[in-house]
Amino acid sequence: MRGILKKIGLVAAIICALFVSTEPNTMNAKPEVDLVYETFSQALNVRGFTLLRKVDEDVYEVKNKDGKRTVSLRNGRKQFLQDKDAEGLKRFVDRLLIDLAILPNWNEAKARVRLQVEPADHDFGKAIHEKISDVVSFVAVYVSADGAHITWIDESQLKTWKIGREELVGAAKKNLNHLVNAAKLEVQDIDGMKLGFLSVNTESESAFKASLILAPALKTIISKELGWPVHAVIPARDFLYLVPLRDKGLIPRIGRVVVGEYSKSAYPLTTEVFVLSDEKADAIGAFPVETKIPAKTLK
Repeated sequence: MRGILKKIGLVAAIICALFVSTEPNTMNAKPEVDLVYETFSQALNVRGFTLLRKVDEDVYEVKNKDGKRTVSLRNGRKQFLQDKDAEGLKRFVDRLLIDLAILPNWNEAKARVRLQVEPADHDFGKAIHEKISDVVSFVAVYVSADGAHITWIDESQLKTWKIGREELVGAAKKNLNHLVNAAKLEVQDIDGMKLGFLSVNTESESAFKASLILAPALKTIISKELGWPVHAVIPARDFLYLVPLRDKGLIPRIGRVVVGEYSKSAYPLTTEVFVLSDEKADAIGAFPVETKIPAKTLK
């Protein structure tokens, strides 16, 4: 009997040993290093910048002797996730901070300013921004010549440029018009109803696809095929669907796509449905996504 108990005890000890040896050692596991942020943080010190605060995911406010700037690492992270090129990431960050030192004078900069749609719950600080709906706003930005770096424009920069808000927004809309005019309108027929979308030329321009709802020239480009006013959805920065008012029956059928894009995008905006007219972009309802956006009945 004692021999049997000894054998049972030995088997139990072996089983316990197996569990102990195969259990991952989480106590000593090192936290994963965010190489994008670490590269950015090191470059700030080298180039004389101070990190003031985190505005949003991959968006930071920094300061140097020339003043405060808001910078985005989003394009750099997106590229790094694709190619895992640490040296390329360093070059991106270096170029970003070099461009931040001093923006060009207004005569040079005005061709590079745009409006970008962002979630309205961002802390915009003194950046030039305005609400489009309860869920999204636009912010005025400066885009570097290669399209890789985006800088929010604040009140202090307007003083440096010696211009007013109206002149800035006017130039930004003019530049959005250039993007619209260069884009290609594609229309898909779905059971006799039309679904429109715009194809842009470069990946950097795709970050402004949703912002094209703010371009005055959009009416000219799409009205022949889709009419005007028109429905629009912008679930993410690089996504825009357009639906004629007469084809309102198509709206519920694109809901799954809209919610899907909103849920999976690294830069989600809103599941709202807008009516674009000469006056404004009017949010008339939204596809519900858990509790993030309240569901509203379309008018």
